Amino acid sequence: MASFITKIYKNIIRHLYKKAFPREYNITRYGIVNFSDFGDNFKEYQLHNNMPADIEKLKHGLPQEDQEIVSKKHEQFVYLPLKNFNMSKDRYSFFLTENEQKEKDRWLSELPAIKKKYAFSEKYSAEVFFYHHGLKLLPPAAAEYIKDKIFIDCGAFHGDSCLIMNEYSPAHVYSIELLPSAEKILYENLRNNNIDTSKVTFLNCGVSDTDGEITITDTKHYNTIANIDTKTGIPVRISTLDSLFADRQNKIGWIKMDVEGAAYNAINGAINILKEDKPLLSIAIYHTPQEFFEIKPVIESLNLGYRFMIRNLDPTASHLETTLIGIPAGIQ
Repeated sequence: MASFITKIYKNIIRHLYKKAFPREYNITRYGIVNFSDFGDNFKEYQLHNNMPADIEKLKHGLPQEDQEIVSKKHEQFVYLPLKNFNMSKDRYSFFLTENEQKEKDRWLSELPAIKKKYAFSEKYSAEVFFYHHGLKLLPPAAAEYIKDKIFIDCGAFHGDSCLIMNEYSPAHVYSIELLPSAEKILYENLRNNNIDTSKVTFLNCGVSDTDGEITITDTKHYNTIANIDTKTGIPVRISTLDSLFADRQNKIGWIKMDVEGAAYNAINGAINILKEDKPLLSIAIYHTPQEFFEIKPVIESLNLGYRFMIRNLDPTASHLETTLIGIPAGIQ
C-alpha cells in the first residue's frame, strides 16, 4: 500500500513540476532531487527571505564570470525540487556555465597525471588537486603573499589540502579537524608524499564563534559541529580561530575553510586575525544559505580592502564546492 501511495504522490509532483517548469522538466528528466541534502535549506530560505535582493547584494563587486555563477546558483535554488526522486546521469550539466563545461573536460583530462603525482588514500577532488582551493585562479603575487606565513586548514580531514598547501612554502600548517580518527590517516598521507610532518600540526577541534566543548560520533567520514551526540559521543573541543592563534609568532597567510555548514560562525570567530593579518581566504559557502549569503557581507563590513571571487571548484557538480575566495589588498 505504501509503495502504491508513493507512486501516486510522485506522479502528482511530476505533473505539477511539468506544468510549472516545462523547460526544466524536459532538460532534467523529472529532475526532482535534493542535491546532497542542501536543497531544502535554500528552498526554506527562499520562502522567508528576499532571495533575489540577496543575490544582487552578493553579486556586488564580483567579476562578471562570478556574477554568472551566482545567477546559475539562483536558478538551481529556484528549480531545485523535492528530495528522493532520481535524475538522469547528466543531471548537473544544466547548471554549469559554458566555461565550467570546459573546465570539467580539462579536469578529467588532467586527473590521471594528478593521481600519479600525489599519493592519496581518498577521492581526488578538483577543488583541492586542480584548483588548489582557488589559488590556481589568482596571479603569482598570491603565492608570494602567503609564502613563509602560517596556513590554517579548517576541515582538514585526511590531509588532501595539506598536501597542496605544502607546495606554497608555509612557515607551518595547522590541520584542524573535528574527527579524532583523521589524525593517523592524515599523517600517513603526508609521509607517503615525502612531506616533513614536523611542519604540520593536527588539532582535533571544531571552529566556531565561541570556545567550549561538544560530543560527537566519530563517523570516520565528514562531520559537522551541528551533529551533537550527547549519549554515545566523544568530547571534542570547540574554539575560535582568534583564541587558538592568539599567541602566534608569525602572520597567518592563508585560511582554507570547508567545515560542513559551520563557516559563518567560524569566520565570526576569526575577526581579529582578519584585521591583523589579512590572510588569503578560501571558504566553502554551499552548505547553508547563511554561509552563501552572509559571509561575504561580514568580511566587507570590516573595510579591510578584500576583493572577492565566487567559483564552483568542482566542475563535475555545480551544487558542490562553491567557494568564496577573499583576496587581500596586498595581492595585485
